[in-house]
Amino acid sequence: MEKSRKISVKMLVLTIICGVLTLALIFSMLYILKQNEKIGEAKTALAEAEATNSQLQTEKNTYESKITEKDNTISSLESRVEYLEKLKADKLNPQVKPAVDPNASAKKALLEAEAKKLANQKAAANGQKLCFLTFDDGPCANTGEVLRILKEKDAKATFFVTNQFSKYRHYLKQIDADGHAIGIHTATHRYQDIYKSEAAFFNDLNTMGNIVKEEVGYFPKITRFPGGSSNSYSLTKQLVYSVYGKGYQYFDWNVSSGDAANTKVPATIAANVINGAKGRDSICVLMHDLHTATAQALPAIIDGLRAQGYVFMPLTADNYGYHHRPY
Repeated sequence: MEKSRKISVKMLVLTIICGVLTLALIFSMLYILKQNEKIGEAKTALAEAEATNSQLQTEKNTYESKITEKDNTISSLESRVEYLEKLKADKLNPQVKPAVDPNASAKKALLEAEAKKLANQKAAANGQKLCFLTFDDGPCANTGEVLRILKEKDAKATFFVTNQFSKYRHYLKQIDADGHAIGIHTATHRYQDIYKSEAAFFNDLNTMGNIVKEEVGYFPKITRFPGGSSNSYSLTKQLVYSVYGKGYQYFDWNVSSGDAANTKVPATIAANVINGAKGRDSICVLMHDLHTATAQALPAIIDGLRAQGYVFMPLTADNYGYHHRPY
């Protein structure tokens, strides 16, 4: 009995110990869960702090960028003020002389000459509307047909000639014999060569002038720049004065047929000229006899212009130049 009682006591003690250990385990687990919860909250707080820091950094960068822009603006304004002050000082300084235009006298002479030629041309027209048909880049295979049409239509024209198609140079005699004018368009018509220098231009121009002289007995004093005086070569700005100084009259145009832009439809070429002539009292028409479509359009062009009251004349050195380039 005593033995049984001792065993019961032992069992009770073990039970108590197990209960205590169980409670300790439960409390430990609860503690761990609480700590994990605190760790999660800390991580969340850290992430929020990092996001806030990133936003603050972005705002800082934006603010610094705006400051840099303002600094640049201030610097630009300071430079502008400095430039204006220098400009003001330069104007007030009697020692500073304005730039002298080396072409001033030539420009004045050319302006006066053109104004006089325009006035004389209007007076000579006596109320008539003048048309100067011009053909560039020949003589060529189509020149004979162009001359035939002009003769048939009793219209005079001007041919600005080259030596690109030398086997057709015999047409120079017929152009002259039919009462048309001959002008020089350079011999080669190669832009990259003739616009290298003033000397290169006049060498090429003189070559063509001498060819014309061999065929018809005179050296023309009217000319047209390849590409017109408004071409993209800067040398032409000086050449307009140089050719005038050498006694030439150069011609541009105020009506274009558009045939140089690969227009192949005769009706379109004719319409370009007829519509371009409306509302004017004199026209200088740009065409190219090397285009077959231009020759085909010519009868309609002449008829359409004549219906508007135009009379057809050849150009001379005394005519107004219809210049593009402002002096």
